[in-house]
Amino acid sequence: MVEGPRGSAEDTATALADMVREPRFRRFGLATDFTDPITDAGVVGLAEMFAKGLATPDDALEVSLSRIAQFNGALNAVLAIDREGAARAAEASRRR
Repeated sequence: MVEGPRGSAEDTATALADMVREPRFRRFGLATDFTDPITDAGVVGLAEMFAKGLATPDDALEVSLSRIAQFNGALNAVLAIDREGAARAAEASRRR
């Protein structure tokens, strides 16, 4: 597990999940379960999932785009998405 200046990535994810369950965030539609094997895996875990055939770059892209669609309306964090470029990159990664 990677340790950052504020604790582990797991601690951060847990804190974020707890935070969005608070009533003040429910009005934004953010009270949801953040658990997903692909997003929870982190970079090293995702590489291991790819190597073992448990997930593909296409799966990771699909989950990422789904999360953006789910949360960006409330967060307004993503301004533009190059879906075609991302799909090409996922395909190229899958072929390696």
